[in-house]
Amino acid sequence: MNRSQFWKSTPLLSLVFFLGAVFLTFASIGPLVDVLMQGRGSWPSLWLSMFFSGAFAIAYALIGSGFFDSPKRWYFFPVLGIAQFFVMSSIYRAFPPLARSWRTATPEQMAQIQQRLPVDALLAMVTVVLGYAFFVLFSSREGERYFRAHTEIELAREIHLVLVPPIAAEVGGFEIYGESHASGEVGGDLVDFIYANGKWVAYIADVSGHGVAPGVVMGMVKSSARTMLTASNGAAPKFLDELNRVIHPLKKPNMFVTMGYVAQRDGSDELEFSLAGHPPILHYRAATRDAVELDCRNLPVGILDENVFDVATVTAQAGDVFLMTTDGILEAANSKGDEFGIEGVKRVLLEMPERPLKDIFRAIQQAADDQGARTDDQSILLIRKGA
Repeated sequence: MNRSQFWKSTPLLSLVFFLGAVFLTFASIGPLVDVLMQGRGSWPSLWLSMFFSGAFAIAYALIGSGFFDSPKRWYFFPVLGIAQFFVMSSIYRAFPPLARSWRTATPEQMAQIQQRLPVDALLAMVTVVLGYAFFVLFSSREGERYFRAHTEIELAREIHLVLVPPIAAEVGGFEIYGESHASGEVGGDLVDFIYANGKWVAYIADVSGHGVAPGVVMGMVKSSARTMLTASNGAAPKFLDELNRVIHPLKKPNMFVTMGYVAQRDGSDELEFSLAGHPPILHYRAATRDAVELDCRNLPVGILDENVFDVATVTAQAGDVFLMTTDGILEAANSKGDEFGIEGVKRVLLEMPERPLKDIFRAIQQAADDQGARTDDQSILLIRKGA
């Protein structure tokens, strides 16, 4: 959440407490300046200087705290400073002091000055104390709100860990391994594996966006996929078509899900696969010791309410490895903007295709992290055909 979003989500009463605290704290400048002038300022200049000192402080606070989400907001500081200088100068010109100095003041003016100094001290103390009280009220309200939200996010993180555990299985002559690591507390990536009636489907998914909302959609994707595949004994003939029909009405219009899956339908070495707006599948071919990209272009899941997804097949031979990953791995970039990309994944895979799948996962993740900071969820799904 950026600063602008934070302020937009702040309750109105908390915002009033914050701005009130800023106003009252800096309004004390008015009586303090009057003390420096030895109480010679006029009453109008005192009240106006208190008001505008607090008002300009609010403007500085709103700009500095990111209330206005603009990269050029810092340009307003010198403008505000110049405006404040002219406003305060105009006040003191329009309402000159009672006397040039206390030495030249008349007895009547001296009496007024002696009455003003205690008032200045009292005003300064009252505004500072009230400002502090408002800051305490703001902090206590927002602190309670923060810890409540933090508790909810921690619960969501625990649910995410339950929904997306590491996958490690050996079925039908294939070894399958996958992990998903969220970039924050809750992620929108998913790796999953379903085995039923001698058939299996392994898939990877990436919900658009970051945070709790994609995590919720990710949970719906997993529950829907498992329900369909389990009910059909792992042989859902139109997996992505049916999933799209379920997910489309359950998400925000601007959200979608990229997916890729590999399935063994009949126990043979011929695998079915499809990609819905997802990066290509890397296929390491043990016979030729090279890696090629498998693609089957479709729109992401959830774009249209009805969609027919194309599928393709590939024959797996002993030692072949199929690898699917999400953008969090591919988009890791260095300071020059060079991304890790599918070529970076391919390079690591070609260096260690016979190693345990977990080791391949770790090596790719480390290489991506070495390329640049992680800004998105990172998930990898690996499938190897046994001897």
